[in-house]
Amino acid sequence: MANAQEAEKNISDSTSRTPTRLWLQAVRPFSFTASITPMLLGAALAYYNQQIGIVGNIQWLFLPLILVCGLLYHAGSNLISDYFDHKYGVDAEDTKGSSGVLVQGLLRPAQVYRAGLLLLALGTLLGITFIISRGMFAAVLGAIGLLGGYFYCGGPKGYKYIALGDLFVGMLFGPLMVFGSYYCLTGSTEMMFVFLASLPIGFLVIGILHANNTRDIVYDRRANSYTVAGMVGFRVSRLYYAALVILAYVAVVGFVATKLLPLGSILVLVTLKPAIDALRNILASTGPDDARLATADEASAQLHLGFGLTLIVGTVASSLFI
Repeated sequence: MANAQEAEKNISDSTSRTPTRLWLQAVRPFSFTASITPMLLGAALAYYNQQIGIVGNIQWLFLPLILVCGLLYHAGSNLISDYFDHKYGVDAEDTKGSSGVLVQGLLRPAQVYRAGLLLLALGTLLGITFIISRGMFAAVLGAIGLLGGYFYCGGPKGYKYIALGDLFVGMLFGPLMVFGSYYCLTGSTEMMFVFLASLPIGFLVIGILHANNTRDIVYDRRANSYTVAGMVGFRVSRLYYAALVILAYVAVVGFVATKLLPLGSILVLVTLKPAIDALRNILASTGPDDARLATADEASAQLHLGFGLTLIVGTVASSLFI
């Protein structure tokens, strides 16, 4: 009886929402800051290097296209992830990580999967512009992003399910996106400077994922999905999260001190208050079901955004004092 009532409620919910609202829920636009931030950081690093004479002309007209391609890949990956998480039982009515459109029966799995493939295909087609302009290295970067996005959950066994999510998500939403944006704008392969600048952002995006996985330890184990949080256990997971946040700040301070990053990058220190608040919540929590973990991933995402924006602003501002 309860299942019938729930199904009836879901049907009522789906019919009361417009298709636009349903698909916006499905692609989870609130998560897009995780991809927009590194792409804008790549642009800021390009601008700074132009001002100090390391790179020449920058194709600023490419920036909107870079952002669109990155967002299409991100949105497509979200849909593909929802499909496979639902298929493998990782997402259920009592879990919190998905968009909810499949668990609640608001969209059909085949719809979500096809839409994910379509968005990935559109991002790839638009990305051909960069291959024509910058050469085959742009194709390599795009292929890494495409495969990384799909196989996060897709394929016979997505790398998310074998405890490789932290590593690959950190690389994809850190160095790859920052350098991809920088390279498409400049055509320069000055990789070390860009790689180092991207590491703090990579640490914090892992923090978002790890906060989510720490909260979901019980549910992931139930579905035989292995994450770093699940493998090391709750207590170590809290320390691991703290290390990621602390490393992000230590890296920026260290890189500025050794002149690997411009002085203005130190502006990230204005985000220490939300960082400390996020750390307190995680470290004070007593288990995966602790209420303080309910919004830990959201707080981590806000910290990532604030840290990223101040790093971007500080990098651009540094060029004014050269």
